Amino acid sequence: MVPYVVALAKACGSTVTLVHVVDTSALQDTGRAWVELPSVKQFVDEETARAETYLATTKQRLADAGVSAEVQVTTGVPAATVVALADSTKADLIAMSTHGRSGVARMVIGSVADRIIHETTKPLLLFRPTEGTAAAAGIKPLIVPLDGSPLAEQTLATVEGLAKALNVPVTLFRAVSTYTFAFAGPYPFGEAAASVEILEAIEQEAQEYLDQQAAALRGKGLTVDVKWSLGDPATQLVELAHDTPDSLTIMSTHGRSGVARALLGSVADRTIRSSGRPVLLVRTK
Repeated sequence: MVPYVVALAKACGSTVTLVHVVDTSALQDTGRAWVELPSVKQFVDEETARAETYLATTKQRLADAGVSAEVQVTTGVPAATVVALADSTKADLIAMSTHGRSGVARMVIGSVADRIIHETTKPLLLFRPTEGTAAAAGIKPLIVPLDGSPLAEQTLATVEGLAKALNVPVTLFRAVSTYTFAFAGPYPFGEAAASVEILEAIEQEAQEYLDQQAAALRGKGLTVDVKWSLGDPATQLVELAHDTPDSLTIMSTHGRSGVARALLGSVADRTIRSSGRPVLLVRTK
């Protein structure tokens, strides 16, 4: 995560606060102040010392890269503490690595990141290294998935600002889902000719939509490419991000939890877990 933070901080002229929260959430129901428990206090003191040493090393890495940083080690419930600290310091962005797992044991990206997503209104930069990948030295292209909705388009203001600050190109991407075709039989719209005609119309609409959005961004001085594909949106986005070196994907989220969080639970979650690239989630209204 550090290389991405360095790239953004240098481009935006920002300072960085390195935070470690010693998790004391399990001690909330002890019935007595945890500081009075010798074994617990020893644990917290040891974890605090370890975190301070680690963050001091990371701070030096940032300094060597030309980025000013502060260090803060505290105790509490990690997600709530990070959100409160981001608010109190008027941070513009929260960045963190995640070890998010898939399957029943962890239906979304890691638990702390998941809670932060729906507790903060600030953009959240997440990175989960995959096997054989590591953080890049910087950020080059920005990948922006759009589905034709005003919700997704709300990310474009952030995209414009970052593209200009980083001086990087933008790729607007739209995946046309083939789910309906897969389950509607060989010719979902009747005869084969009619099905082909409708599919071509869908493809043309996707191309025209992306061209329209690209033209608006080009008018603001950005270098913009457009790509679209047929297939499952999450799969197509993961493949594009994985095949685009040094890319950063920027996408919207309502920050909802549970079943209602369909977007994050599928497209964003799978992109974070599987692409090996960072993802910037932008809270939209």
